[in-house]
Amino acid sequence: MSSDKRVVIFVPGITGSQLLSASSLHTKIWPNKVVEHKGDQAEALKLVSDDKLVTGEPIDEVIIKKYPVYDILIKYFKDNDYQYTCDEQELHHSTHDKILFGLGYDWRKDNADSAKRLADLVNNAWGWHQDAEFTLLAHSMGGLICRYALEQNLIQVSLNRLITLGTPHLGAPKALETIVGLENDNEVFHSDTLQTFSNTPGYPTTFQLLPGQNSFVLDDSSKEWLDVWNDPFKNVLISEMGVKINNFAPARAFIDGINNTNPNPKIPYHIIAGTDVKDADYQTITSFTYTKSQPLTPNTTTKGDGTVPEWSATFGHCVRKKNMRSKSFGGIKHMELVQDEGVLNYVYQVIASSDDEAG
Repeated sequence: MSSDKRVVIFVPGITGSQLLSASSLHTKIWPNKVVEHKGDQAEALKLVSDDKLVTGEPIDEVIIKKYPVYDILIKYFKDNDYQYTCDEQELHHSTHDKILFGLGYDWRKDNADSAKRLADLVNNAWGWHQDAEFTLLAHSMGGLICRYALEQNLIQVSLNRLITLGTPHLGAPKALETIVGLENDNEVFHSDTLQTFSNTPGYPTTFQLLPGQNSFVLDDSSKEWLDVWNDPFKNVLISEMGVKINNFAPARAFIDGINNTNPNPKIPYHIIAGTDVKDADYQTITSFTYTKSQPLTPNTTTKGDGTVPEWSATFGHCVRKKNMRSKSFGGIKHMELVQDEGVLNYVYQVIASSDDEAG
């Protein structure tokens, strides 16, 4: 049964939520304070690694050009008569017909824990607004969190749809570039700082973005594909490239909790990707070549959004079921998927259509 009421729960991508000081919730450690200290990498790393930080809202102000910021998406929904809130009590008591809830989460910590937090929110919100259509709207890694909550049956209520924007459903090879200390296009952290942070025990999310089923490192001498998850190449990563072992297990467990080999979602998945980005600074890493003289050389393609390959964002290596609907937008970069008017118009039409039955 269709309804005129809409509840949309938005889940941002990695680094897309504020992290606040536990002693002063008005102090935004991430991104504000970290950016202020980017000239002192040791201090910046110390700030972002503090385990006592408190989760804030999805980031809605431009602090760093290439990092997630969701002000345009939020404004778009507000301009279309949506109430925007990040407060669960406000969501509980809201009488608005259209609500956009922004779910901040600690993007450093295990995505499985964030999926449980999302599920708790959804299960409660459905009880508060049983007469509404429910949509999960997610950017990038947020889509993996939504899928884990759905596919592990953590969400116990009927939803109408999941919409993902640039989600690496089959993984993002670029994550390996960060893990081994080769990323050199970050505006805040140096490559060695990023490597240290991504290998910190208890912060496995970069590992959880690695492709789980698809080999993506080619041995240049044997012409065989190497498996980053198992020896002997896993040992090469650890012994030769400074990768720490701690985050492999939680990453593997999370990835195995999402069905990527034969996805069969219970609710419609609307899968949106960016592709055909011609900008030389935004080529998408799709694989690596391994040689002993130069351990990892990235191989890039224009078929992606600069971060996630199109084949990953659209389940390109899988047989898609009838309730999996994909659309690619040419020339749209990873962050533009939450900023481009054409993409947002499409998202809005999907939510407004009432064509998706709750499941």
